[in-house]
Amino acid sequence: MLNALILFTACSSASDVDGPTLQWWDDSASPTDTAKPVEDTGEPTPEPPVEPAPTTDFRSPGNQAGSTTTGTFTASGNCRLDWTWYQPTDTEVTGTVILSHGFMRNQNRMTGWGEHLSSWGIGVVTATLCHSSIFDIDSEQNARDMIALADHLDIGTRLFMGHSNGGAVSIIAAALDTQAVAVLGLDPVDARGEPAAEFVGQLSVPAYALMGESSSCNSSASGTSLFLTGSENRVLKVTESDHCDFESPSDWVCTTACNGSNRTFDDESLQATIRGLSTAFAAWMLGQDATGERWWHDGGDAFDELSSAGAISTL
Repeated sequence: MLNALILFTACSSASDVDGPTLQWWDDSASPTDTAKPVEDTGEPTPEPPVEPAPTTDFRSPGNQAGSTTTGTFTASGNCRLDWTWYQPTDTEVTGTVILSHGFMRNQNRMTGWGEHLSSWGIGVVTATLCHSSIFDIDSEQNARDMIALADHLDIGTRLFMGHSNGGAVSIIAAALDTQAVAVLGLDPVDARGEPAAEFVGQLSVPAYALMGESSSCNSSASGTSLFLTGSENRVLKVTESDHCDFESPSDWVCTTACNGSNRTFDDESLQATIRGLSTAFAAWMLGQDATGERWWHDGGDAFDELSSAGAISTL
């Protein structure tokens, strides 16, 4: 008879990335064996070790139902700000993402983000920025408008998140807003003349970013410096991702000018990696799921899996 039988139960999904579970027991004792008395040493019985919770896989949609509310808010300068509020209906919301689109884009390019994040129990507010055209670009005012909109909607805890120039807008908003808990840039751009760098020194919250491959569409990854000089920062590059991979959905206007090459990773897997990392960051920073941290730091099982596959690298 074997002294011990060892059973390995391998992980079968990306959500269970803590590694195989090891169970063992001794089958050498027969049912007729007499148990030996346990000697009372007077010492307290040690508590069994607590197994860590499995890391959540944020790449696929969550299981929360949601609803959307739309409206128009009159911001400074009589700007009419069209907004959409994505709200999960099956869980208590611990915080809301204030999400800004890129230069010359609109909130329709953020629809997929709103739906995905809210499916994980995270509220999301998007808006079509008033000052984001070739004739009128004002990142600071856009940031102030988004703060005013969040105040108008009576949103408390906020995480600012933005794509392209929206990343610069989000940096400014997070620096100005005392209710901000963090900021995340999605292939952020810090174009020449942008005031965002002036606000970085005022940041008192974590500033993280996901970068695509350097190209003319992200001004040669110009936004990287914004997110490497904050009080707390972390910047990861998503291998082979282009500027359009950070929109959801993108369109032909972006893909015609900014589509990158996919030698190793296809668009679907790239966008899944971006969704997973972004949602993990929001869930972690908003106090909803502490396992989100494991997607962003060395030693975290999700981070190590992506890193070893060459899907991400640290800048």
